[in-house]
Amino acid sequence: MKNLTYKMLHLCALLLLLLVCSACFQEDDNADHLRSLLFEPQIPFAPENLQLTQQGQDLILQWDAVGETRYYHVHQSEPGNSGFFRHTINYETTESRIRNVVSGQTYFFYVTSVTLSGTFSDPSETVEITVQ
Repeated sequence: MKNLTYKMLHLCALLLLLLVCSACFQEDDNADHLRSLLFEPQIPFAPENLQLTQQGQDLILQWDAVGETRYYHVHQSEPGNSGFFRHTINYETTESRIRNVVSGQTYFFYVTSVTLSGTFSDPSETVEITVQ
């Protein structure tokens, strides 16, 4: 009985795969949508609502979580510099602490999200702060 159940499940899975594959080769809007979901990487949303505050000699950068994100990349620049990648943040965290900043210096930050497949979002808005 177990063997028959396994064979039936296997057959159902093969039939489903056949239906999906045949739909991919049709020429209509539904097939195009299915092909895009199955074969094209989806670009994640950029993080939104960035907030940058100063706490003593540290800066705190926060943003809203983005669904289906594996991790975030925090990017920093200073006036006259093109910017650089600062560090990676785990998907469970939506905050970065930048330590020992220099008084009078202006800092700029933006964040990108990265999916499990390694696809990067567009950059978030850029936020800036001049350290007091």
